[in-house]
Amino acid sequence: MKQNIDCKKDNLRSLSIASGIILILLGVTALLVHRLEVDAYLVLLAGAGLLAVGSVFKKTVLIVIGCLLGGTGMGILVYAGPWNIPTGNQKGLFMLCIAIGWFLIPLFTRLFMGKTLWLAFVPGVVAVILAGTVLATNDFWIMHGFLLIRSLSALITAIELILIGSALIVPWRRMNKHH
Repeated sequence: MKQNIDCKKDNLRSLSIASGIILILLGVTALLVHRLEVDAYLVLLAGAGLLAVGSVFKKTVLIVIGCLLGGTGMGILVYAGPWNIPTGNQKGLFMLCIAIGWFLIPLFTRLFMGKTLWLAFVPGVVAVILAGTVLATNDFWIMHGFLLIRSLSALITAIELILIGSALIVPWRRMNKHH
């Protein structure tokens, strides 16, 4: 029983520290936005912060979200970053950046968690195929197919975020009911 209480205190402490680091990173970033033109880097910075916290505290969900935000942040830089990428290539390169985020998940979970989330390769491969298709052609139907898939992807991502958020809240509610 004593061991269980100590474990809960350690988990609560880790969560508190991780939350604190994330809030500090967000605060520093918010301050920098007003001083420097770093708004294009916000998602990438948030992803890097979550990835760092997840790696240090060995939290799979933070590593996964950090990898996905990192890939999305790189994709945002394709559009708004300093690279001046031609407009015709931006959509395909954005999808490649998203794929990189998915491919980082198995790498970081293997390095820091001792297990590999192989399933992340599936959406990564789909993103690479879509990126190749978009880069290979500017065909009207393929672009509309891309928009449809992107809309479905946004819906699925929103549902995933809701489920992950619920999964994070439910254990705390159960713990509070027992006390």
